[in-house]
Amino acid sequence: MPTAIRLTTMPGKIRKGRLGNSLVLDLFGGSLGQEDITIRKPGDVAPAMRAFGERIRAEHPEASFKILVSVLKGQRKPPGYDAAENAGEFKDRAFMHVETEDGQPVSIPALTAAAS
Repeated sequence: MPTAIRLTTMPGKIRKGRLGNSLVLDLFGGSLGQEDITIRKPGDVAPAMRAFGERIRAEHPEASFKILVSVLKGQRKPPGYDAAENAGEFKDRAFMHVETEDGQPVSIPALTAAAS
C-alpha cells in the first residue's frame, strides 16, 4: 500500500570532536524546502531523499542541512520502515557539512562519503 511522506530540511552540521561526533541542528532555522512524495516500501525513501537533497543543494550550494522525513497524518508506515530508519538507511545526514570542534571545516569528501 502506498504511503505519503513529507521531506523537509533543517539547517545543521556535524561537529567532530575528541569524544566523538555531535549533531548540531538549528531548530528555529528556516527550511530550504519541502516535498511530499509517495513510497511503497522503506527502500524507496533513501533515493527520494537523495534526489530531494541534490535539488536543494543545487539551489543552495553552501547550505548545510539534515533531511527530515515524516509520515503524513492518516498514513501507515510500510513494514520495515522503523527498522530502516533506525539503521540509518535513509542517509538523512548526507548533505550536512562536517567541522571540527573549533569550527574548522572538514574536507568535502566527508560529504560524498556520507551520501553513499
